[in-house]
Amino acid sequence: DSSNEAELEPEASDPEDLRDLDAGALLYKACHARNLPVMAEALAHGADVNSMNEEDEGKSPLIQAVIG
Repeated sequence: DSSNEAELEPEASDPEDLRDLDAGALLYKACHARNLPVMAEALAHGADVNSMNEEDEGKSPLIQAVIG
C-alpha cells in the first residue's frame, strides 16, 4: 500500500525504495517509524523479529519497537 510506504519515513527527503527491502529490513524500518500496518505486512511476509541490524548496533526490530 503506497500510503503506508509514504508514512514509513516522513522526515526523509529522499527515502529509499521500500519495495527493494527484504521483509526483515522492512520490519526494522517500520518499527523505527512506529508504523503498525507496515510491521504487520512485513511479519506476514516472513520477517524475523529476532534478526539484528548490524548497521544500528545490532538492534532487533523488537528492540526498535520498544524504543519507539
